[in-house]
Amino acid sequence: MVTPRVRAFVRDHFNCSTLEGAEIESQDGGCIGSHWEERLFEPEFMTPVDSYHNVFSALTLAFFADSGWYQVNASTSEVMHFGRKKGCSFATEKCVDPATQSPIAEHFCTSNTAQGCSADARSRSTCSLSSTSQSIPSEYQYFPSSPTKGGLNAFADFCPMNVGFTAGDCSISSNRLKLGSTSINAYGETYCPTCRCTATSLRSADSTGWGINPARQSGCYAMRCIAGIDSSTKNPITVVELIIPRSKTNDAVAVNCTRKGEKLAVSGFSGDITCPDPQVVCEYDDPSRILLAISGASPDTSSGSHNTTASSAPATSNASRDAGSKNSLENSQSYSKDSAPSGAGNDASNVDSSNSRTDSGSTSKSGSTSITTGRIASGAVMHQWASCIVLGGTWFALVIIL
Repeated sequence: MVTPRVRAFVRDHFNCSTLEGAEIESQDGGCIGSHWEERLFEPEFMTPVDSYHNVFSALTLAFFADSGWYQVNASTSEVMHFGRKKGCSFATEKCVDPATQSPIAEHFCTSNTAQGCSADARSRSTCSLSSTSQSIPSEYQYFPSSPTKGGLNAFADFCPMNVGFTAGDCSISSNRLKLGSTSINAYGETYCPTCRCTATSLRSADSTGWGINPARQSGCYAMRCIAGIDSSTKNPITVVELIIPRSKTNDAVAVNCTRKGEKLAVSGFSGDITCPDPQVVCEYDDPSRILLAISGASPDTSSGSHNTTASSAPATSNASRDAGSKNSLENSQSYSKDSAPSGAGNDASNVDSSNSRTDSGSTSKSGSTSITTGRIASGAVMHQWASCIVLGGTWFALVIIL
């Protein structure tokens, strides 16, 4: 799709000045092809398959504005973190290099035991890598010695992705791991509407008597974004403050992150916590600026201006929709009592069974249209949008919703 605003959006989004436009879905010549390419724009509402957390990005609004049929409210667009600033290689190359079997970005993965965070850090994630009895089309084979190995989503070119799931949703308080009937917070986690995910290997001092299998590689934490100054360059930076509860001492400790990927030790815990990307957890980038930079798009400030500064907590979108996971994913952990922690009793079977959860609900959204890909996840849901009749009619339905 080559239009001025669409071109401006993708060049800015991927940080790639050579892109001419946005790719349209290549896996279907019919109604599914009237959507943005799933591999590149996975969480966008106008891709063919629902994500765990969808967004209405400035990409779709850019197309509306360039069509000449609509005036768009640019301030309603949401940040799409998937692929953001990942460079030309993300937009033009394979998601996994078959020669090295290495993913080109952290959104993709090569191990079905890998845990991480969704691209928007709103959920813990799991890798969608799987194997089936059918070979994947040769152009989408990323593991030459295993032609049946790849991602669950055919529309995403079989790319294995780190995908969020309901039981890992950082906004759901009941998702915090419970060790039996104790109050032990093994990973120092917090689940709240503005909590976000980051990589961690923390284990609290009072949880050492418990075996947790598999061990967590990511967790959800309360975070606060603070304006700061870099001590060496004196340039302004965004500091991400993480508040980590300590169940053993019934208090909390704050740690400050100044650099993405930095690993920090936390008093009262073994292991470390990895600093998140402030561009993601603080969401201070304004996706509407590309639309507003080209005359014709309206800011429509009657509904309130878009906040472009780091706030005291990450922004929470009212347009968040858990319409169903792309994949039918299982978030199951087993817990055993290696030895009885002090005050926890001696009943080795005292394990809260509610912590073994399965996120397997699937919801069809395709109306009367039934599309079978043979590989797409059983929990995948297809966009309805007027039963996907034609591009114009389909996207007109989106304008009504907006």
